[in-house]
Amino acid sequence: MKNTLLPLIFLLAFTKAGAQFSKRTIRVGLFTSLYLDQSFTDSGKLKSPKDFPRQASAGLEFYEGASMAIDSLNNNGISVKMSVFDIQSASGNINLLLQNGEIEKLDMMIAQTSGNEINQLALISREFKIPFINATHPNDRGIRESPQVYIANPTINSHIEFLQQQISIKWPNANIMWFRRADPLDNRIQEVFQSANERNSAKKLKYKTFALPEKFTQADLFAHFDTTKTNIVIAGSLDDKFATEFLNTVREFSKKGLLVVVGMPNWETLREIQLSKYAALPIYYSSAFFITPGNAWAKEMEAVFKKNIYIKPSLSVYKGFELTFYFTSIFSKHGRIIVGDSTDVLFTPLNDLDFKPIKIKGPEGTIDYFENKKLYFLRRLNGLTLNQ
Repeated sequence: MKNTLLPLIFLLAFTKAGAQFSKRTIRVGLFTSLYLDQSFTDSGKLKSPKDFPRQASAGLEFYEGASMAIDSLNNNGISVKMSVFDIQSASGNINLLLQNGEIEKLDMMIAQTSGNEINQLALISREFKIPFINATHPNDRGIRESPQVYIANPTINSHIEFLQQQISIKWPNANIMWFRRADPLDNRIQEVFQSANERNSAKKLKYKTFALPEKFTQADLFAHFDTTKTNIVIAGSLDDKFATEFLNTVREFSKKGLLVVVGMPNWETLREIQLSKYAALPIYYSSAFFITPGNAWAKEMEAVFKKNIYIKPSLSVYKGFELTFYFTSIFSKHGRIIVGDSTDVLFTPLNDLDFKPIKIKGPEGTIDYFENKKLYFLRRLNGLTLNQ
């Protein structure tokens, strides 16, 4: 899918900083799940369109976005080669790639996965000093002393702390309620919120917590609502089924003007919130990705997709483009991956990024990894997604 998504402003980012373009080809390794062994025969023929694995969609979409970024860079004089490794196939086995020397040839690794491959690649990154971008998994997975690792999707702790801050700013005196399942994971998420609330002493919230039964009803929720003030109801669970049932229940509350629903970061991909029956319900959630309406780059990407495959690009496409474009551009400019140069903001044409060093043992400790701390507080209302 060829394109020319690179305007003059990108080239100015280099010249303003007085940097030199890379004189050699930048080698990018993309690790994702395409399930090619399951879908194609040894001769390269598709076994059956009906059997094409749905779980491959996110990987394919991320790959499409990354490919568009590589095409844009190559078309504008920056030589980049991307090798794609299907971690679900025999040929993409990370141990095999390490043994045959394929990984050592790379200048950077980008992974769109949530499996143990993240830990494997982090260890390889630390051993061979190869920058590793964990593109989508919001977890550090215990990675330590790995300053070449970049977590692009903020951890769940960062999201929850951000939600506490936003609620304390916007609705400090509301009737705030945290609803969850009676589940260990939900308990831990609530504990993170509670800890964030304790630390934010200047804007500490007063709120109540409730563990709902498996089959909860309107009475289980509405008994705690206040009909004289704003009710902030937080769905404190990452379970999609719970989220859908929760929305179906709270939308029946009669005083819609006194109700605000706050969801978890995975609501970014929750299709239910886009349904018309929730159009009048103010729904908020945190996200690390937001494209301003009318963004020229996004419009051109959409035009390219419609022309070639007659659909709009998905969120995975945009993320694949943004991260590949950003990190490859930085490498081309600096000859290595560094973050914090204010002029590099021009390398994020779709969405802002803000990578910060994380030191688990405190300010005097070593850098364990870098994490993107840029978060948006998004509002879903009347079919639109707005940055609040």
